[in-house]
Amino acid sequence: MAQERKRLGVTADEYTVYVVYPNAAFDHLFVLRANIPLRTLEAIDRNDEKMPPMHICQGVVPLHVDVQKPLQDNALAKVLAALMDHTLEIAATVVEEPSSSASVGADV
Repeated sequence: MAQERKRLGVTADEYTVYVVYPNAAFDHLFVLRANIPLRTLEAIDRNDEKMPPMHICQGVVPLHVDVQKPLQDNALAKVLAALMDHTLEIAATVVEEPSSSASVGADV
């Protein structure tokens, strides 16, 4: 994923990748975050045997939402909000705003 971001033109000294998946009972969500230095990606591209380490951490979030409590106190809502914040930061580096001269049309 980080290599794909690099190919798409997202330049950074370090890339952050998230992998989110449920457990077998679908009552918890595993969240993996990997911080991958640019030098590590370059070493992977060169097939180097030695490379700088990646830093990986894992968290587990319950999927239960207690409707009696405010949503902003829910762990799942906090994780999803953090992922969205990170996604918006990335999008801001690669998405170009449409020019004012661009027009949208459709043939009917």
